[in-house]
Amino acid sequence: MIEWLNDRMKPSRTIQPSNHSTIQPLNHSTIQPFNHSIIQPLNIMNWGKAITLTFIAFAGFIGTMVYWMCQQRVDLVRDDYYQSELAHQKHIDRVSNAARLTNLVNMTYLETEQQLAFALPTSLRRGTITFYRPADRQQDFRVSIPNAQTTSRRTLVPTSKLARGHWRVQISWTDGQRDYYTENEVFL
Repeated sequence: MIEWLNDRMKPSRTIQPSNHSTIQPLNHSTIQPFNHSIIQPLNIMNWGKAITLTFIAFAGFIGTMVYWMCQQRVDLVRDDYYQSELAHQKHIDRVSNAARLTNLVNMTYLETEQQLAFALPTSLRRGTITFYRPADRQQDFRVSIPNAQTTSRRTLVPTSKLARGHWRVQISWTDGQRDYYTENEVFL
């Protein structure tokens, strides 16, 4: 088969140029293999340099993240956040007391009157309704709940001046013996 390929590679005729010199067929024995030593490989990168560059890139990334995080504004939910965490067990007790009640504080949004109506339990002695705005704590405010035994069991809070969006309504009250807490969400 190799002989057949060699025969196929030989020119079938000699081309006569105009200056009457003959072109000889290609002699494969005179072809030299390509010398790769002419082109030197560029050994710019090695393991030491790669590890060093990786470490520098990682340290730069961490430094950038630390700088970016230090520039962020951090608002605590409350100014007395750490003190309120210490009283968390009392809060859990107030939530469980409210869960055991049969007549909870019911909240209804009256859209046409732009008011929130709260139906209060008759055992209520005193309490507060806190309107908490997760998007902006500057808009938070409290409403004092009057004694339900001496006044109407219904309290109305106008919402016409409240910002539109998500609000958490946190209601805490006492009946003179136990404290209670419940929380609702409203979207105005």
